[in-house]
Amino acid sequence: MPVVTSFPPLYKLSYSTLISNTPSESCDVEDVATFTYKRTHDVGYICKGKKLLFDGSHFLKTLHYLRFNAFLMGSLDTNNAALKRWYQRALQMLPENLHINPIFDRINQILRENNTKFLDDPNPIKTILEYNQSYYFLPTFYALCKHLNISSLMMVNHLRGVLHKDLSPLLDRMEQVGEEHTQVIMKDFTQQTIIFCGNNLCERYTRYRDKLRQIVHDSKRATLSISTATQLTELLRNLQESHFPIQVLRLPNSLRKANAFIWNCLTESWQEIQVDKEKDSHMSNLWNAICTYLEDYRKSGNYGGPEPEVTQKFSINTVISTITSDTTMERKTIQMDRHKWFIRTVDGLLDILTGHVGGTVPELFLSDRKLGVEFSRLELMHLYNHSKELEDLYNLLTDKSFFLQYLKALLTNRTDDVFDTLNEMIQEQFPGLIENSHALSMLHFMVHLGKYTAFEHDLLMYLCDVLASIFIATNYERKFFVMKGETSNGKSKLFKILARVFGGYYHCIQSDNLKPGSSSTNATPDLASTLFNCRIVTTEELEGKLNENRVKQITGNSCMTFRNTYESSQGGIPTAK
Repeated sequence: MPVVTSFPPLYKLSYSTLISNTPSESCDVEDVATFTYKRTHDVGYICKGKKLLFDGSHFLKTLHYLRFNAFLMGSLDTNNAALKRWYQRALQMLPENLHINPIFDRINQILRENNTKFLDDPNPIKTILEYNQSYYFLPTFYALCKHLNISSLMMVNHLRGVLHKDLSPLLDRMEQVGEEHTQVIMKDFTQQTIIFCGNNLCERYTRYRDKLRQIVHDSKRATLSISTATQLTELLRNLQESHFPIQVLRLPNSLRKANAFIWNCLTESWQEIQVDKEKDSHMSNLWNAICTYLEDYRKSGNYGGPEPEVTQKFSINTVISTITSDTTMERKTIQMDRHKWFIRTVDGLLDILTGHVGGTVPELFLSDRKLGVEFSRLELMHLYNHSKELEDLYNLLTDKSFFLQYLKALLTNRTDDVFDTLNEMIQEQFPGLIENSHALSMLHFMVHLGKYTAFEHDLLMYLCDVLASIFIATNYERKFFVMKGETSNGKSKLFKILARVFGGYYHCIQSDNLKPGSSSTNATPDLASTLFNCRIVTTEELEGKLNENRVKQITGNSCMTFRNTYESSQGGIPTAK
């Protein structure tokens, strides 16, 4: 009988384990186990290789594969008792499908396949929509409508019984948005949008390294079940597209080479890649993070995962070619910051139609421009919860009869200050509303506008309409506004207020851009970098005549081109006012 010693053996012998979609000639057919995938109905094979290895833990790769991929399998056919036991144990760990709403079953299954955090979640879609006070609600909502091919009204009805009652006001506002608007908004959203939102249910990281660590941790199941270089290439490509996609964008009416942009996961905006080495750098960082995780995993006493030779012989250039090649990358026309109903704030994306502030996704094509005013999502939700009272206040301030009473009170010197006079009159109508900071801001702004328009009601109302339309990235009215008046009557002050409110969406250009004699072939960086991205563009005081042809082009909603210094032309329909 063998002698049992207190010292462990130096080597443990085992046969190689092969997992693939095709039966291999280097394995024993008698030991083959077959399984099918739920979604694709493809057949997979698990078999024992003929090569004897000096590694007693090699068979544990099959345990990890079944543990992390059992929910992908529709069936497993094998005579091996260990495989059957591991498979049944893995199935018992899966969450029971509660069928909260059968319409979401398929997309929930896809989310579980792409992220380990949803493996035990009975309804990942509900988790994403409710995350952080509905931070990713808007892009997920529109992407679901596009993916399931249903109207926004039907989607609202499906979500009524699924989401928490706190989201009922948001669903009510979504119900009021016209279907023609939602069709325009959702055209760029896909299933990948939902996966992206699901992969980013975490705090905003300030360091790229922390973000990579989170990506690798969430992809633990997929990483540990890799057995071939092909699977590793596919994994890296999926991670790159889900977290920081690279898009090749072609500028309209431009002779420039198509630009490559990478989604910056820290700033949540597109960042232009100047050299191809940057693509390699981003992929290499992700690859190093995965290798570090696998090494730590092995050192901790766990085994399995990718074979060492797969990681050692892997080439980053293979993944780069699959990401940036014309066959896998959709070339889109650049549309940075040109969405009519979306404008970016410091705290997130503001939907003008619903007033909701949420997260951004690559499909929105946003740059790092932001509004200059800061308000949290909680403040905006609080504002919309009191919108009825503020709406009544707005109706009173814009009512002509009330405005005439206010003007009479000013002429009779009711108080020594124009703001105090308005404040007292509002307190008589709304005793409790005056404590609201938003209401006080409305009163101050109305007083400023009254001064700038010499308290002419019709002119004040027209100016309010113009200012309100600035938030929407269009110029439907096709107008070029010229403000004139006596010295120190508030023109520059108004522009300073607009510059502070609109921040990166505001720009002041030099008057030389609108003077006669300038050729269309000359470089006009002010116009090229602002007319297609900003919401409002102003100019310095003009002297002499205007270039009427250029002004007509800018305000005529016609396609035109401009050129930055030392660059080819770029253009489109100007969206700034």
